[in-house]
Amino acid sequence: MKRDLMQISQEKSKMKEIYKTSRRKRDEENKELVREIKSKNNAVESALLCGICHDKMDRPYTVPCQHTFCAECISKVSINEENYRLCPLCRKPFLLTLPVTQQNTVIEEIKSIFG
Repeated sequence: MKRDLMQISQEKSKMKEIYKTSRRKRDEENKELVREIKSKNNAVESALLCGICHDKMDRPYTVPCQHTFCAECISKVSINEENYRLCPLCRKPFLLTLPVTQQNTVIEEIKSIFG
């Protein structure tokens, strides 16, 4: 009987240790998941910043090289001798007709989700 009680006590101790270990592992996994979500959220938020003014894009406009800026910011980029503007990020030339009315609706939708 005493032996059975000792065995039960040992098994109980083992179960407690298993529970603690699994809980620690689960807590670490949850912390890692939170870090990953925060990192992805930061990446999305930085992708929504204008490469010119560095604020959240207002009326996003995508130039032919696929970089996106605020419509007002890109309209202020100076024109070269051939009536082209140069992308502020990659320097590829593009034509822009003013006023800028065409917006990148996908980025507008993402902005509304991420605030």
